Amino acid sequence: MDRLQKKTCFLFDLDGTIYLSEHLIPGAADLLDEIRKQGKNFAFMTNNSSSAKKQYLDKFKALGIDVTAKEVLTSTDATLRYLKLQKMKNIVLLATPEVEKEFEEAGFFLVKERGLEADCVVLTFDVSLTYEKIWTAYDYLVKGTAYIASHPDYLCPLKDGFKPDVGSFISLFQTACHREPLIIGKPNHYMVDEAMDRFGISKEEMVIVGDRLYTDIRTGLRSGVTTIAVLSGETTKDMLENTQDIPDYVFPSVKEIFEHIKK
Repeated sequence: MDRLQKKTCFLFDLDGTIYLSEHLIPGAADLLDEIRKQGKNFAFMTNNSSSAKKQYLDKFKALGIDVTAKEVLTSTDATLRYLKLQKMKNIVLLATPEVEKEFEEAGFFLVKERGLEADCVVLTFDVSLTYEKIWTAYDYLVKGTAYIASHPDYLCPLKDGFKPDVGSFISLFQTACHREPLIIGKPNHYMVDEAMDRFGISKEEMVIVGDRLYTDIRTGLRSGVTTIAVLSGETTKDMLENTQDIPDYVFPSVKEIFEHIKK
């Protein structure tokens, strides 16, 4: 039995790993079924903060995959946890309406005008981003307000290409006001810590599966978790030859992982 077959919890990225846009990557459903068949756990650990958790559950249902809320760990979850630990309440939030609702339901007050008091500027994957939101966030950032971002991904993979992600927004604000945020999602440790708490497991029992070297694989390297890179999203073979974020395993996609671990 090799090292992968001994793992008890698989932490999967979503975009580019399990699905592309609205389409499951071949082999994804078979792999998840096999993990459950072996009595093991899996969770989806995604940096995509454009959707609320219910939207993820609805999407999985539409794709024919039965998933519980416990099995979905988003960078929004980690961001909410961080803000609560820091006792921050008044938030300048760049987010979709669905994610704004999650913050409000968690007890945060959303500051939407310039010239008020705010504890933190929070940057998430806001696909409803407007110039007014950018200007409001900028106004607080130049005054020194605390600044965090849900994740650093530059691009979000689609079936036929990519679209700009939070990392691109971070670059915009870095140019405008020379500020860099604290990153809460991958590649930092906050989401791994949450996964350990949720499933009551150690890092040695986990494996992280993802398509991005600078987020998914770097998370494992920083946290001491075994990593698998898949080539179904952002990472290419050329990238693997020119990186310091070297994964423990490389597979073309989750289909080949299924074939590797099935009994």
